[in-house]
Amino acid sequence: MERLAMISRSGEGDSDNDTLKDYEVQQEFWEYIEEHINAYKVSNPFPPTLNDDSSSSLSSSQNETLTNILLMLRKLREGVLASHRVDSFAVGVYETSVSVAIYCQEDKALSSIFGRLVPELYDLHEDAELAAAFLYLLTTKPRGQKLSSPLRQRTPSRDDYTAVYLLHLLVTGYPSQRDFLLRSKVLLMRTSPHFQLVAATAANIRQGNYWALAQLVLHCLPTRNDLIQRMMVAILAKTRQRTWATLKVAYVQLQLDHRHWLCSALGFEKTTSVQKFMAERVKRGEVMEKEGKEPTWTIVKAAKGKT
Repeated sequence: MERLAMISRSGEGDSDNDTLKDYEVQQEFWEYIEEHINAYKVSNPFPPTLNDDSSSSLSSSQNETLTNILLMLRKLREGVLASHRVDSFAVGVYETSVSVAIYCQEDKALSSIFGRLVPELYDLHEDAELAAAFLYLLTTKPRGQKLSSPLRQRTPSRDDYTAVYLLHLLVTGYPSQRDFLLRSKVLLMRTSPHFQLVAATAANIRQGNYWALAQLVLHCLPTRNDLIQRMMVAILAKTRQRTWATLKVAYVQLQLDHRHWLCSALGFEKTTSVQKFMAERVKRGEVMEKEGKEPTWTIVKAAKGKT
């Protein structure tokens, strides 16, 4: 299966490379990919552990395995796209690709996947479902009975993945929100369960309210979609340097006490993450560690006239 060639981009319909245009071959290849994913799950956490500093929790071998799975999914997407397939199978392939790309932290691949999935593939899928429902009613309607038009059904997972896409735009575009603002007006429905979260996240970034942003991330409900939370953590990591710049100006000394205020201020869930972050600041000469009961750091203020 891994030896299946990529789809020919030459436009020649008779190419031997077009095997993956066949729906049966696509199904077989999908099952092959699922076997690899299930094998990975046997001995590895899946989804992978989410670190509160947004760093990857994957070992080199884990990352290599998931990256290979992502490459196979790319090959399958080529076939799905070339065959103009827009059914639930196609949607599932793209949504799985999104998940694996996020786990591998492959932002470039993620942008490419979303470029087809949101909103194009969802729209095409819903159009096709509506047309099929209408055709079914038309062919099964008893003679003389009035035909009532079927309602368009929104793909159940669409709101989740649209929110992930918009948060991804905040990550890749930071600090600019140009792409996010252009797309959010069209893509994010106010009836979406994620509308308030996405809107509040963008607003907090624009306003420089990093404390409020950290609270959105740290105090989430257990029911929050895992991919959305991963994007939120990635956004928080992007803003952390600005939070740190504010703390350096506002304080002479910082302490990691039992109330964990510094954890919340920097947007970390674990005190070990704070200590790792501050250790890096010590190396950079931005703070000096001070002896005491609680971990404490003294801010090294720049001399006047120096930056």
